[in-house]
Amino acid sequence: MAQWNSGATWSSGQLWGPAAVPVVPFNENTKTKHTKMKRQPFYPKSLSEQAEWHSNLATKLPGYAAALALTAGEVDSAVADNLTLSYALGDWIVSVRDYAPSCTSSLETLSSGTGSANYAFPTHQVPTPPTLPSGITGVKPGRWTAPSSWRN
Repeated sequence: MAQWNSGATWSSGQLWGPAAVPVVPFNENTKTKHTKMKRQPFYPKSLSEQAEWHSNLATKLPGYAAALALTAGEVDSAVADNLTLSYALGDWIVSVRDYAPSCTSSLETLSSGTGSANYAFPTHQVPTPPTLPSGITGVKPGRWTAPSSWRN
């Protein structure tokens, strides 16, 4: 870089001033950047893990009922909902998905199969549903929601 007394002229193409001065842009962001923590979802994404999650909640919820100020009816209802969801997301859906290929195979046999015996449709045996708490005969459709006392 040219100095003021080096004999360089304004049209020589050399920059004037000392070389040791750093050039700082005017709009430089001087704030420190903080990285955010990665979100840890409490509810699993895969169906098999959701079934286990609901089963675990149904098992542990009665032990926390007093600390959460839940009534016996709220606990029984929540346990029934979670046991039913665990069954539906686990054993039941697996049995239905295993049954579907046999139905497709059966249709192929019906339409283009051979044999002298009469055709019989395949039967589907579902796993036994869970035993619900006493006094609860079933659960209403729709997603399970936390009791109102949890939503403070």
